[in-house]
Amino acid sequence: MARALDLVERLTAAAYSADKRAPLEAANEAVNSLRLLLRLAFDLRLLTVDAQEFASTRLEEVGRMAGGWRKSLHRPGYQPRKE
Repeated sequence: MARALDLVERLTAAAYSADKRAPLEAANEAVNSLRLLLRLAFDLRLLTVDAQEFASTRLEEVGRMAGGWRKSLHRPGYQPRKE
């Protein structure tokens, strides 16, 4: 649960930061960490198939959205806003 909250905090930091690159990189690391932990929990039979599928699907969606956000920051002409 703490890792999921960490991800939310990193995405929130990105939303409110002038330069979003560093918080989004940290969010990407949090997504990857959660993927690994979900797989481990499933392998240790701490999650049912349905629970693992639900969590993995949602996490994959968050990862795609954050990845798209990160990708948009690398487009030509992107300028972080001034605070």
